[in-house]
Amino acid sequence: MIEEIAAAVSQSEIELAIAEYADIGKFLDNGLKQQAEFNVDTFFRATRRDLTKSQRQQATDNALKAMRWTYLGTGMTHPNFLATVEKINPAARKQIEEMAPAFC
Repeated sequence: MIEEIAAAVSQSEIELAIAEYADIGKFLDNGLKQQAEFNVDTFFRATRRDLTKSQRQQATDNALKAMRWTYLGTGMTHPNFLATVEKINPAARKQIEEMAPAFC
């Protein structure tokens, strides 16, 4: 279905869609950062544990890494997704592959 849609639009529209895809990824990542902080705060309040600032930061970093992989990295690196992107715009695949490590 994606390939049919892509066949009906211009190359500049495809490039815009790829740029917007990157923007959506950044937007979601910002939300994940906030959610990771909420999750860590809730966990430590529920367990009544007191952490140092560095321990809290480490827990938040670990939670964020897991959430990034779960919600962004797995999709961005999936072979079927990348193959579809490559059929539409080979340069876009390269862009996504360059972005993906930030979410893995």
